[in-house]
Amino acid sequence: MGTTNDWRSPNYGDQFRGYERPDFAQEFLRRNPAYIANYKRAGSDEAILKEVAARWGLCVAFDPSLKASEAKALWDDKYNPISVEIRGPEIELQNIEEEHHGTTFRNILLADKDGNHYVIWKKTGGEEYQIVVPMCCDTTLKLKAAYRFWRHIEGKTAGAYPSPYRLTEQQRTRLSAALQLIDSEKSGASKRSVAEILYDETISLRSWSDSSERAHMRRLLKRGKYLSDEGYHQLLNPSSGPALAGA
Repeated sequence: MGTTNDWRSPNYGDQFRGYERPDFAQEFLRRNPAYIANYKRAGSDEAILKEVAARWGLCVAFDPSLKASEAKALWDDKYNPISVEIRGPEIELQNIEEEHHGTTFRNILLADKDGNHYVIWKKTGGEEYQIVVPMCCDTTLKLKAAYRFWRHIEGKTAGAYPSPYRLTEQQRTRLSAALQLIDSEKSGASKRSVAEILYDETISLRSWSDSSERAHMRRLLKRGKYLSDEGYHQLLNPSSGPALAGA
């Protein structure tokens, strides 16, 4: 069966199948009322759109009406521990899915079935290419990301994202449920009716007030709102905080 945006659908979570941290971070941010308002207010004004991108940790502001599967966000390098910085002459790359560029730089997203590559190219003199890896809390992840990228451009299998960046299926399920709860809240449906859909069971009014489903759903919704408001940065970068805790 196909995927759907309807939070009531038992197939709601299918649309996030295969999503990784950058995709979920985008999904939570595009549900943020302040981001939506900022983007709409900017309109086609490039200067304001640039300010919006900087405020929310992006290279370029993305349209919040589009899902991550429809248009990928390009995140600022300081929030993305798997970005790879390349310095050298102009570079030719295959499988470019998204790109933002200037006269001396390019922010590129390369599609890869094993996990996309986020590349920052900066123009320098000379004929050789250099991969620059900063010494910081993300050094290990960036080294592994650089190795994956090197294998990709060599025509080899890049392999999956390294742990702890790689999401487990349990984590994907929890993130999907949090998004479903955020979407359900906008509909004005009662929490009990939402729980019956989420947990696929009938919950009586008498048992609802002290049920485990109610307690779990409250924690999950609280976590989802946090990820939408500001925690998406932690979701994007596991070393910056426990974004997946509390659900």
